[in-house]
Amino acid sequence: MVRLGDVTLNQNSNEGAGIYIRDVLIAPDGASATIELRRLKTAAPGESQFLKVKQLPNILCPVKALGRCIKGVDSTDTHLFSVTTNNKFVPLTKYRVKKCLSEVWQSNGYSGLLGHSFRVGGAPFLNALGVPINQICLVGRWSLSCYKLYSQTYLSEELDSSLKLLGRLDLQWKLMRAYYHPHSGQLEELVPHLSQGIVSGFGMGLEGCPESQTPGILGLPQTPVPF
Repeated sequence: MVRLGDVTLNQNSNEGAGIYIRDVLIAPDGASATIELRRLKTAAPGESQFLKVKQLPNILCPVKALGRCIKGVDSTDTHLFSVTTNNKFVPLTKYRVKKCLSEVWQSNGYSGLLGHSFRVGGAPFLNALGVPINQICLVGRWSLSCYKLYSQTYLSEELDSSLKLLGRLDLQWKLMRAYYHPHSGQLEELVPHLSQGIVSGFGMGLEGCPESQTPGILGLPQTPVPF
């Protein structure tokens, strides 16, 4: 639900723009993480907004993803989302991320998807799950009139399909953990017919206000799986 431009750089970004490792706080129990977002177009000058993400029991877990980004980086002044080029950390630009996403989607037969599709798909999905519209507006930093542009009706068949897909992802993660050997770092051959799929725009929590003002965390009801 976060804007892609809020977590990546533009080609002409000023010095100091973007998200740094120092802007990330992971809860001691690993159940959630908070990212401080600076210099947003929807924020007043000098104002920060806060994005809170919660643990998911599958490979899409945003908290674990943040941990992987931070692991092995010595300086907190390094951009959070970056790649290593010639032994240097190079921050990801919006153009590069969109290009990569487009290539992945097209290679799997999906066309017409953009970086903005995460928000376009996330809003009606949360609405179909019964999340109040005022909370969806808070997540997306929309006014009610802007939210209506994204308002689409989720058919019961579509919602059922989405929930089943998320359920398969949860099951795959549990199977991977069951087959993983921590001493060897190897995965045994998994059940060959495990389903695979693409899910986007899920796993974000409420954003736009400090944690002390955050009314709650969004997400499907679930039994947390220790990582």
